[in-house]
Amino acid sequence: MHRYRTPAAFLAAPIIFAAAAAASRMLVQSGIESRVQILFFWVIAGIMEVGRGDRASGARFIVTAIAIAGAIIAVKIYLEGIPPRLTNLL
Repeated sequence: MHRYRTPAAFLAAPIIFAAAAAASRMLVQSGIESRVQILFFWVIAGIMEVGRGDRASGARFIVTAIAIAGAIIAVKIYLEGIPPRLTNLL
């Protein structure tokens, strides 16, 4: 496993992917479903990790995937409000 010099080096890709995912969700509000956007960004993150060769990190991919999903879901809730299914649980 590759060791990182700083936490910022490990978190750079997840932060950049989360920002890009949030921006894409804001720009394409109702044109593409959220789950399709999440899948699209996961595929790009996976290709990026595979392209790193011996420096690929499964942990970084998982953190990136969580950041992508969280950013897209947060923007979706910001734009559309809390889904009725969740409000019924509260």
